[in-house]
Amino acid sequence: APKLVTIDYGQPHARGRAVPTELAVDDTIWRTGANSSTTLTTPVDLMIGGAKVPAGAYSLYSVREKGKYFLIINSNTGQWGTEYDKARDLVRVPLRARTTAEPTESLAIAFVPATGGPAKGVLTIAWGKLHLSADWSAP
Repeated sequence: APKLVTIDYGQPHARGRAVPTELAVDDTIWRTGANSSTTLTTPVDLMIGGAKVPAGAYSLYSVREKGKYFLIINSNTGQWGTEYDKARDLVRVPLRARTTAEPTESLAIAFVPATGGPAKGVLTIAWGKLHLSADWSAP
């Protein structure tokens, strides 16, 4: 039966500025949204970028380390987005990164399903000219 996986996030807008500035510098944690922490809620176990994410609720953060991007899946939820607690990290998932020709004005996060077959697809995070992604599946 279909299951609903949600990502609840505040959607910042570029409004003419270069974004996301937090990911332009190594080791700066980005709340991956605006205002309250971005929350991933899943009623089923997921695999995201090869990492097991058990059913539950998690906060999402992002970071660039040595020029590579990671999605941080953190077990602390309900906090203001800048209240990051590294001790509560479940996993850091490597993200593929590419630059787009046309900028995305408003942050967009999505679980894009693959066509046909089992539940799988690509998790995408796009804002400005930065497009990040990781594969996901529901085993």
